[in-house]
Amino acid sequence: MVLPEGDPSSVQRASDVKSGIGESPFWDQAEEAVVWVDIATQQVRRLQLRTRRYEAWDTGQHVGAAVPRASGGMVLALGQGFGSLDPGDGTIRVFAPVDVGNAAVRLNDCQCDSVGRLWGGTEGQVPNAACLYRLDVDHSVTVMLKGVTVSNGIGWSPNDRLMYYIDSREQRVDVFDYDLSTGDIANRRPFVSVPREYGTPDGLCVDATGMIWVALWGGAAVVRYTPAGDLDRRVAVPALNVTSCAFGGANLSRLLITTAGDSMNASQQTDYPDAGGLFVLDPGVRGKPPRSYAG
Repeated sequence: MVLPEGDPSSVQRASDVKSGIGESPFWDQAEEAVVWVDIATQQVRRLQLRTRRYEAWDTGQHVGAAVPRASGGMVLALGQGFGSLDPGDGTIRVFAPVDVGNAAVRLNDCQCDSVGRLWGGTEGQVPNAACLYRLDVDHSVTVMLKGVTVSNGIGWSPNDRLMYYIDSREQRVDVFDYDLSTGDIANRRPFVSVPREYGTPDGLCVDATGMIWVALWGGAAVVRYTPAGDLDRRVAVPALNVTSCAFGGANLSRLLITTAGDSMNASQQTDYPDAGGLFVLDPGVRGKPPRSYAG
């Protein structure tokens, strides 16, 4: 597989705010803002792209992801359970504990399907000790996949018949058949393998045309795959550890990219002074509307 060249000049810093481990961006349409988390500081952050108004909420605990909630506020992937955040007063309430079975295992990346179920997995230091979970609208939690190590990107094809999934330790993106009516997954198979020299696949998103965008930790880039699994584009990012991406902005025409400023040696810190920044790209395609948790 030949990795196409990327143009770093096409990617712009959205603000001066940096994250230790920025993750899980989503577009808040009502606020015209991008929301993301910084795992390192245990914060949920929100930046209005037009006005540059910036807000942050301290969670006081591990937070791996945030997603919008249809009834208002956000749902957070906390250390060992799903919780709600009221941005008005910062109140956090755990409403769906998850028995992760290991204190070192914590909830990580999460995404919602088109009917409002929330999918999220765990990650830890012990190989195969994590799982992928489905949080239904009645707040029940179901283990959907065992034997995971670092659960990361999740996304669906435009027709909702396929679910893409990354366990970063496997160095690949997998795909399942998806039953939208039941929320069941089946027939897991490799979609694309990522050579280690290109970085480790982390977060992902799917655009309106069905193209799959994957953030590369250690790869200083976001790459795009066709639905057939062909690599057709690479966008260089001025940060070594690129963590995730999502579409937002007017008409969902901008790609929002989170990165990490931690986990670099002194030489890498010199080479990537903007690491940890939130970046914006005009990719020439549109994304799908943000999906909210319906429970």
